[in-house]
Amino acid sequence: MSKKAAYLEEIHQAAAIRALRMAERAGYALTSAGDQNAEQRGAKAMAKAVLTGLTPGETDLRVYIGGGVLLSIELKTEVGRVSQEQKDRHARLRELGFKVSIVRSDHPRITARTVMDLVADELGDEHRKDLYEIAYEAADEIIKATGKKK
Repeated sequence: MSKKAAYLEEIHQAAAIRALRMAERAGYALTSAGDQNAEQRGAKAMAKAVLTGLTPGETDLRVYIGGGVLLSIELKTEVGRVSQEQKDRHARLRELGFKVSIVRSDHPRITARTVMDLVADELGDEHRKDLYEIAYEAADEIIKATGKKK
């Protein structure tokens, strides 16, 4: 019997995206995008998604930071595993010189904070404390709004 995550991966992703959008609205030089490549699709919908650019293994988040920095971030719950498609895609992105990080966490607050750590690594340590506060506020809002765990 496999262990279940305390929070669904989508809750972790929602918390991270919310934090990134709040940081952007607060004036930080960044923008972001998220994907749900693992979303369940029928055969026709999957074929259409692939034809229009869905790339198996693509990271969950992309963070575009002023100055031409792109962070590609894969989110995993404490029990989630990185698929072979993800390993291959991440390796290819790294070959091309992009930063790829895997954030593994059992709580959306930790996920959002860790994503903001990666952003602060690029923007500078002087922003870290404020970005943490944004991360915690965002995660708490998502947890409250969704009421979701399992």
